[in-house]
Amino acid sequence: MNIDQKIIDRFDELIGRGTAIHTDALSGQLKFTIRDRKAGWRVSVLTLLVSVFGEDSVHVSEFRKLGGGHDNSLYVEVLRASKKRSEKSFFG
Repeated sequence: MNIDQKIIDRFDELIGRGTAIHTDALSGQLKFTIRDRKAGWRVSVLTLLVSVFGEDSVHVSEFRKLGGGHDNSLYVEVLRASKKRSEKSFFG
């Protein structure tokens, strides 16, 4: 597996985790549990976005603009858009 595919796989993994956090939040899981999972997930996403696009990219900027209080589905949508951009860059 080449590095480009590993990056795409990491996007998929983080999209799945973000979606699971959103689903769990809607089902009424304890807020502190969701908050902790979401914080760790956001750090992982930002690390990926900075590594792939750079600190000053629109992807990093849009993700950071959301702050910490939004519905997780908004973060997941920014991540999905970033993945599409990566796929176009890597695979044409």
